[in-house]
Amino acid sequence: MTYRFGPLALLLSVLLAACGGNGPAPTSAPPQPTPVPVATQAGPPTAAPAGTAAPLEWQVEIVQDGAVLPNSNGTVTAARAPFTIRVRLPSPLPVKLNAAATDANFQALQPGFVFTEDCLLALCTGMDAAEDRLNPDQALFVDPELTHYLYYLAPEDHRWSRAEVTAQGATFERDVAYLNSIAVAESTDPALYLLFFVNAANEQQIDSGELQKITLAFAPAS
Repeated sequence: MTYRFGPLALLLSVLLAACGGNGPAPTSAPPQPTPVPVATQAGPPTAAPAGTAAPLEWQVEIVQDGAVLPNSNGTVTAARAPFTIRVRLPSPLPVKLNAAATDANFQALQPGFVFTEDCLLALCTGMDAAEDRLNPDQALFVDPELTHYLYYLAPEDHRWSRAEVTAQGATFERDVAYLNSIAVAESTDPALYLLFFVNAANEQQIDSGELQKITLAFAPAS
């Protein structure tokens, strides 16, 4: 038997099927609670990363006959006669000093250089020379490896010729009359290459501002 539906009945059946298949309308997700800010207590200030400290401000001068000799782009010209090394620091930090007859250490030791256990260059650990206090010999070692360790602990316990330490800073002077065991006036090297190192930050490396280089050129005898 065949049933025939009119257009209106067919439309009603389609609408009823659609309503029955959709199910209940979805409900929206419940609102999330608003986070409540939690008060925190500030801790102590964090130390700046290593290597970010301001560069050390210090000065090295060569003095002869009571006058500071001009420094022209790292070169100081002096008479072949006794002279004085003067170092000015913001505090009495130890100074490492190397004097050599060539600029090999100038080239090898640069900011960023790391001191390793097998390092045999000047300024490296273990290369410091033993010396008496107060510089009685007035001597400067001229050697590519030996290092003067010029410390200051007290008015009578240091390796400078003279030391002045105040709340404003430290001024150290070391007289040089002999190069190794030879009087300066009798030496023959045309120049000395002087390295000055103050290790103010990272113990195992040379940081920016910690190294100063002076070429001390001896003027020809007139």
